[in-house]
Amino acid sequence: MPYDKPIFGMSGTTDWDSPDFRPLSYREAAFKLVPESPSPFTFILSKLPSSTVTDPVFKIFEERLPVQAAKVEADVGPETTQYAISTINFQATADVPEPAYAFKVGDLLKVEGDNAGVVGSPREVVRVETIESGTQITAMRYWGEGAQTNLPIMASTIMRWVGSAYPEGDTAPRALSKRSKVVTNFTEIFKDTAGLTGTANATTFRPEKKQWPVLKMDALERHMIKLEEAFLHGVADEVPVQNARGEIEMARTTAGVRTIVMEAGYYHDFQGALTIDVIEDRMQRVFTYGSKEKLGLTGYGALNYLNKLVRANTNWNWNAESIPKKQTFGLDVFKIRSPFGTLNLVPHPLMAESAQYTNELYIVDMKYAEYVSLAGRDTKWKDNAAYNDEDAKRGFFLTEAGLRLALPECHEIWLNMNGLG
Repeated sequence: MPYDKPIFGMSGTTDWDSPDFRPLSYREAAFKLVPESPSPFTFILSKLPSSTVTDPVFKIFEERLPVQAAKVEADVGPETTQYAISTINFQATADVPEPAYAFKVGDLLKVEGDNAGVVGSPREVVRVETIESGTQITAMRYWGEGAQTNLPIMASTIMRWVGSAYPEGDTAPRALSKRSKVVTNFTEIFKDTAGLTGTANATTFRPEKKQWPVLKMDALERHMIKLEEAFLHGVADEVPVQNARGEIEMARTTAGVRTIVMEAGYYHDFQGALTIDVIEDRMQRVFTYGSKEKLGLTGYGALNYLNKLVRANTNWNWNAESIPKKQTFGLDVFKIRSPFGTLNLVPHPLMAESAQYTNELYIVDMKYAEYVSLAGRDTKWKDNAAYNDEDAKRGFFLTEAGLRLALPECHEIWLNMNGLG
């Protein structure tokens, strides 16, 4: 009840219903709404080998299996006699601009599929006789005892390497050069500050009595979330930017998983219609290259519909199981075993907060993923960052790091997994 009479010589109005006067009981720690394990990808990277670089611009070499097949550019006419010589032109592509140089004299190439579109027709084998250019060879036709002649080789036919035929006492064949692809990424500077005025530092607060340790922990939490988001969704760039002192310096950002893999063309849009058949087709593609066990960072929406798909298809002969946290460093992992490989699904709380990313799944072959920091610039706390005349306490976390993700063929991004087909 309000009491408005003066007490002990002090005039005023007191109200025991007011929180300023009523001795309520407060819990000393605040409940904070934050995702559990908000940075699982960075956490998993920390458990794997990492590397340091001495330049913020870092490059990797990618090497792929030598080309073992080429597509015929134009029809190659039939020959009437066995072992006749024909000229064959191959199609050039952006990835393989000179397909003929993948072969050498003496190699045997076999027509893949039925000749001239005739089902059951003999599949011709030819022997490479000369390499005329990066897209043209001459070849001895109808190789093999009793081979049928008078068969054409049709445009767009695939010819695949199936061995070689060298005469006795022949010299060594031409050596094939190795061709590597160079991929560039950058280290990115991450900074997150904790600051407190001198007055606030001396004040006892609720919920926590001393704010400085709490503010440092909050800054670290923000710092780790920023690294996680960059490693997932960042884009690579290097741009001159004016800093706080008015100087022009380079600002760099690192490319993340989604950017690297999608720019290489390895993604699938489910368009809100998940089916068992399509999932199996994508799993076949995903495990064509790389490891037979891969990580799947998934939004909650995508995981929800994957679970519904499994539940609606009780006869699906794949093995799905959850893994005890003590075996996964405390992370929730849902394992799906398929005939092609095993996918370890990790629900990602930051992806769940996005209306777009919650319906996506990022499949990563961790054998080809690596955390890269600039030498001496891995995560550190920088104390005493207040200005000289500032009555405050200030410090910040600093990290200069990036993501090294090689061979995008080994990864895949699944989009719009928000419905069943």
